[in-house]
Amino acid sequence: MKNFKPIATPRGGFALIITSTLMILFTILALGMLSLSSIALRTTANTTARSVAEANARMALMLALGDLQKNAGSDTRITARADILNESNPPVLGVWKSWEVTDHDGSGRPVSPGSYGIKKTRRFLAWLVSGDQTKVPDVMAGSGKATLVGAGSTTKPTLQIHLPTIPVGKSGNAGAYAWWVAGENMKSRLPIPDQPSSDSTGQWAAAMKFHATVDPKPFGLVSLLSDAGPAEKAITRKQIDLIKSSSPPVSAEFFHDISATSVGLLTNAATGGWKKDLSLFTENQAKIGTSNLPLFRLTPQTDSITTLATPSNVWGTKSVFYPWSAYRGSTASPPIYQHAAAASWNNLIDYALLYKNVDSNATSIPTYSSSIAGNPYDFLHRVRRIPVIARIQWVYSHSAGPI
Repeated sequence: MKNFKPIATPRGGFALIITSTLMILFTILALGMLSLSSIALRTTANTTARSVAEANARMALMLALGDLQKNAGSDTRITARADILNESNPPVLGVWKSWEVTDHDGSGRPVSPGSYGIKKTRRFLAWLVSGDQTKVPDVMAGSGKATLVGAGSTTKPTLQIHLPTIPVGKSGNAGAYAWWVAGENMKSRLPIPDQPSSDSTGQWAAAMKFHATVDPKPFGLVSLLSDAGPAEKAITRKQIDLIKSSSPPVSAEFFHDISATSVGLLTNAATGGWKKDLSLFTENQAKIGTSNLPLFRLTPQTDSITTLATPSNVWGTKSVFYPWSAYRGSTASPPIYQHAAAASWNNLIDYALLYKNVDSNATSIPTYSSSIAGNPYDFLHRVRRIPVIARIQWVYSHSAGPI
């Protein structure tokens, strides 16, 4: 009999374990993919809603810019807040047409508007808000309104801006928008006082001409008068609060009144174009000359040409502020009878240059008060410097005694 070795047989159950493990892994993977899909769907929904909201906001911004350009883009437009008409009105911005050269005729002579109230009402264009622009809007908080200036900007409810929303899109997938334009140029710029380099008359005159600043006291920023350094560092409205700690903060209490970046353009609202710099004109008159000076604009395209007066030509052509005004009498008349209806440009130049021509250290101050019957040029075109009584003191004494 032969001897046989036993044959090893594989153990059962290994395939089942592998299969179960794989099923568990696939189940976990499926759950993970399902969770990721759910998150992706929710994210997509949120992103879609956010994209719609951002698109609506961009559209509102474009509409606001379009209305601002349409109504206030011209040089001959005037902007003002509604509370200039009534203190109870909200701080919304309105746009009016200026007189646009309709206040004088072709020669510059003033023209009566007739009923001023009616003419002014007719020159109103719009309130720069979304929705009805023909009347002052109700900006108090309420249902169906968007908050444009809320408690985070100003704590005063009367200074907040809440406007009704305008729906956009189809039902079930609707968005909404609202917009409001603020007059940043009408806010007081953060005061940055400037001390002249010396206390001379000329230095103070230059400072008054070129560096006018807002009084910081109403804003509680009196400290800037002694140290303007903090104001120079503030470049945003919120940074103004770093100058003074108060409750409510300065930026919130004066949200509509103070700005760190308020700027404006020196445009001629009456006839368009840039304003004329009278400081440059008076300071450089000797270089500019006396003839062919466009000092009064009749229309946006036409200027009245002036020839300044001189000692040899006392009645310069259109040398009076208003070109329609003429000198009276004749050149042979006493100077007192030659006056026009307004002062002359020469008179303005002389007044503007007083700080140069009058020296406080001089032994005497020249006067022209005696020229009523004398030099006509001095009488008509020079500032008559005469003593002015600033104060009178009366001193009384009283005593009593026996009779």
